[in-house]
Amino acid sequence: MKILRLMIGLIILLAFFIGISCGDDKKVTNPVETTPASLVGTWWYDSGTVDDVPIASFAQISFTDTSEAGFVTFGANRVWNAGETYDTQTVFTQSGTLTTKADTLTITRLVLNGNPAEPHDTSSSLWHVSGDTLRLTDEIIVGPETLVMIAYYLKE
Repeated sequence: MKILRLMIGLIILLAFFIGISCGDDKKVTNPVETTPASLVGTWWYDSGTVDDVPIASFAQISFTDTSEAGFVTFGANRVWNAGETYDTQTVFTQSGTLTTKADTLTITRLVLNGNPAEPHDTSSSLWHVSGDTLRLTDEIIVGPETLVMIAYYLKE
């Protein structure tokens, strides 16, 4: 009789553990965030405005005095890099990571012209792609004023 009780107890215990392990298994997945497909690629600066005043040339908004053109590349793996050129030579670069949420693009600058960028160097823009045109809208605070800059880029 003792053996029978022991066997029934072990069977009940085994059934209990099987029941627990066969519960509602939910597969936990952490999908890798990716850049929206419409944003991925290399974009060249085309035109823009600051408070509705046209930007005369790319040099007006560049990091160097001599830059004639600028580009930005957004990778599918949440990385970006940008450069400025003069006479087809790259004269300035920057790169980092990016996130998107709805129509907001946030970039974190990690490298600025070959050197580590300032910690927490981030900025956000509203973005919209229509065909092969990327529109970035930024609010720039300069002293007591807030300027609205809209830049248009064409896909390479």
